Amino acid sequence: MKNNLGMSKRKGEAAADDGSRPGDARTLQDQLAGALNPVARAPAEPAQPLERPQASPPVERRKPSRAAAWSGRILKSLVALFVLAAVVWAPMQVFLQASSVEAVVNARLIILRSPIEGRVTAVDLPAADNPRIDHGPVARLERQIDDLSADRHSLEARLDAARTEAAALETQLAAFRKARIAVLDADAAMLHQRIIAAEEKDTLAASDATRSQTLRATGAASSVAADRAAHAARIAAAALAELRLQHRRIAVERQALSRGVYVGESYNDRPQSAQRLDEVATRITTLEAGIAADAEHQRGLRIALAQARQHAARLAEASIAAPVKARVWEVLASPGEQVNRGQDLVRLLSCADAVVTASVSENVYNRLHAGMPARFVPRGAAKGLAGTIVNLTGMASASSNYAIDPTALHKEPYRVTVAVPRLAATDRCAVGRTGRVMFGQAGRPSSAMHLLETLRSYFQ
Repeated sequence: MKNNLGMSKRKGEAAADDGSRPGDARTLQDQLAGALNPVARAPAEPAQPLERPQASPPVERRKPSRAAAWSGRILKSLVALFVLAAVVWAPMQVFLQASSVEAVVNARLIILRSPIEGRVTAVDLPAADNPRIDHGPVARLERQIDDLSADRHSLEARLDAARTEAAALETQLAAFRKARIAVLDADAAMLHQRIIAAEEKDTLAASDATRSQTLRATGAASSVAADRAAHAARIAAAALAELRLQHRRIAVERQALSRGVYVGESYNDRPQSAQRLDEVATRITTLEAGIAADAEHQRGLRIALAQARQHAARLAEASIAAPVKARVWEVLASPGEQVNRGQDLVRLLSCADAVVTASVSENVYNRLHAGMPARFVPRGAAKGLAGTIVNLTGMASASSNYAIDPTALHKEPYRVTVAVPRLAATDRCAVGRTGRVMFGQAGRPSSAMHLLETLRSYFQ
């Protein structure tokens, strides 16, 4: 710049030597502009007349520094990164969160089987009948009950006859006892009279013997007469004692007879009628025991007969009821078809047990565990349904008792079962609806998302 100023000064001096005024303002302005902007400087032009309008001197522009330029670029880059992160933040959350490859709403199947062998008569709620059921056990029990009834009637008739005979024997024995008591009373009265007479004879004989002894002592009577009088007195006393013993025997027999015990010379301890009555009583007891045994046996047979009839009714006809509220999923037998016992008839879909079966990649599967929260997002839905992992089968064969076989999800071999309460609570059975399962807490960032969040916080 100094060189340019020096050159301009020398040109001014040369111009002054040529006769121009060294103090011309226009010439000085042109020289200054040429010194400041040598690139735009043009070749020297002749001096213009004084009447030409004056131009304003150009403003000097300062060139920006390199540090200021880099600061502006960095600021613009940070603003662009912040806007980009704000735009893709929500989609990146979904993309980077652990999720399934495939998922479908599923439910367990309830299989209704035929409890009997027979013919199908209904389909929706199956029923079957078996006209060829064996009624032999029922018939045998009925025959046994009839035989016992006949035997019981026979025993009851014999029992009635024995009781009639026993009543007659009791009447006969009562009459015998009454007559025997009357006889004993008469004998006792007769002996009493004989005892009175014997007492009189004994008293008289004793007096004669005493008087004979007195006369013998005085010599008025012989010793022979005294001995005869003493002998007669002893005979009278013995006769009186015998009569008293007979009276005592009658009293003992009379007392025993009043107690039902028979004692006498013509029989041992009981008369023949009493012995026959004992036999009849024993027979009555035996008949009563037989009737009671038959009644108990018959009662047991009637219980067995009722059970056999119920069993035959179950085998002859059966109506199958669903154990839970469900809908028909598949009919396996048609009306009129002959089926065996235990054969599958209908498969019912239990929507109350709805779950979600999903297939995941190996990397995702190794990060899951039972009880881990998850969300099922049906395809086309904006919101997901909360759930919990209940089973991890991996590559093993999952339970085939599902409406949709888990092996139908073939994109990845690792399988997971998720319980979603809201699917089971709804009245609509959504089995077969597809979607996606997001594992972990809703909105929880993965490790990559956490890294992006850290970077954004750092640049802020």
